[in-house]
Amino acid sequence: MWNQGTVGPRDRLRALRTTPWADTRDNYPAAVALSIDDLVTINGQSELAGRIILWHGEPGVGKTSAIRSLMHEWRDR
Repeated sequence: MWNQGTVGPRDRLRALRTTPWADTRDNYPAAVALSIDDLVTINGQSELAGRIILWHGEPGVGKTSAIRSLMHEWRDR
C-alpha cells in the first residue's frame, strides 16, 4: 500500500486481523455461507482463479468480515 504524503509517496504496511472462515461461517445465512464455502476452495489451479468477485449488499451485513475470512483462507496459496 502506498499513499501520497507531504514529502511524496511512501510505503506503509499494516497488519490486518483476520478470522478463519470456519469461525465466521455461522454469522451468515446458509445460501451465503455455501457460496463462500465454494470460494474458500479456489486455488491457483481452479478455472475460477484470477476472476473478479463483486461483493454487494447493504452496509453492515458482513461483506468486509467475509472478505477478511476469505483472505485468511487464501493467505498461504
